[in-house]
Amino acid sequence: MVPFLRRLLAVGIALFFLLSFVLAAVAMVLKSRMRSWGDEESDSVELVCIMDGLEFESQAKAFSGGSIFTMMGGSEIDLRRVRLAEHGAFLQVRTIMGGTEIVVPEGWRVLLDGMAFAGVNEKSLNDPGLGPDAPTLELDARTYLGALEISHAPMPITEQVS
Repeated sequence: MVPFLRRLLAVGIALFFLLSFVLAAVAMVLKSRMRSWGDEESDSVELVCIMDGLEFESQAKAFSGGSIFTMMGGSEIDLRRVRLAEHGAFLQVRTIMGGTEIVVPEGWRVLLDGMAFAGVNEKSLNDPGLGPDAPTLELDARTYLGALEISHAPMPITEQVS
């Protein structure tokens, strides 16, 4: 029985390293091909964060949405200084083995649709009693082995004490 368990453990470790290598290679190819576009004033953006960190603070005057792609990294998207387009905005959010944080102002209705596989899509909003004319942000989120957090305030930065 012990030789079988050793072989099983060896195969498991080998598969883990093979999968890690393949994912890193895919990430490197995607990083060379996918590019962000739009800036802080743009009404539509496409944000890409692969094996890196991204901090983006929009100040758009008629934000209509766009997309956010995070893979093996972390994205912090601050929309508190944004005015939404008259019809609202739509964001497609994809998070793979990473984290995406979206900060919205109070008074926005946030509609979250999507799924999380071995991860979480979470809204932490204080929005009771919003009227029918409240600005609306729709999110289509797919999260794999990661986390998407939508809130009114950025996550606090924790400092390590040496």
